[in-house]
Amino acid sequence: MGWQRTFELRAPIGRVWAAFLETPPSLTWNGMVPIAALDPLQGITWIDRDDDIDVDLTMRITFAETDTGTRLTVTRSGFGDGDMFEVRQTSKLVAWGEAMHDLAVYLDTGVDLGRLHRSHPDHPLSATGAQLREVLGGLLVTATTPGSFAAHAGLEVGDLVVRLAGVPVFDRGDLWLLARLTAPSTPTTVQFVRGSELREASAPMSSIDLWATGELGGGPRE
Repeated sequence: MGWQRTFELRAPIGRVWAAFLETPPSLTWNGMVPIAALDPLQGITWIDRDDDIDVDLTMRITFAETDTGTRLTVTRSGFGDGDMFEVRQTSKLVAWGEAMHDLAVYLDTGVDLGRLHRSHPDHPLSATGAQLREVLGGLLVTATTPGSFAAHAGLEVGDLVVRLAGVPVFDRGDLWLLARLTAPSTPTTVQFVRGSELREASAPMSSIDLWATGELGGGPRE
């Protein structure tokens, strides 16, 4: 089970390649790519180790010159099972998409934004503390972190989250937007379906030290 995403960049291939060798502190793609794996002839290939789900997956980035710039293809391949594996796969897919937005801005303007899940003293990230798997109806709870927003709101495995803070949520992108807009400790409502009943609860949003595995795109919470 894996995925592949292709990104069309306006910069020439040499400039795109060089961006992966640069190391300003906030370039988010450098945090996602091991520099030791770089090989200009073969692209970039490395083993993406997920210790908490005991899976080694192969990550590969290839570069192709186009008439308008560079086509960059990111592929994650391998096999695993279980809710935690699927949540991590989806999180990595969304995270790479966001990192490539920052890369595009950097290549076009030289401005280094570092927008991918960076907590700032003036704008701290919050978390739900729920491990959520994307399904067609919304976000399915597969685990909760003790002491978190999810636990205090009474969310249970199998609940389908459909609204947070009064706003409909459909996928992980909606969840990440809420984490950026809602400060920790902010009272927040959650609507969820349990069985055939629509329920609503409220609790303070958690700080990022209570995030759940895969919730914000990375590995196990610290």
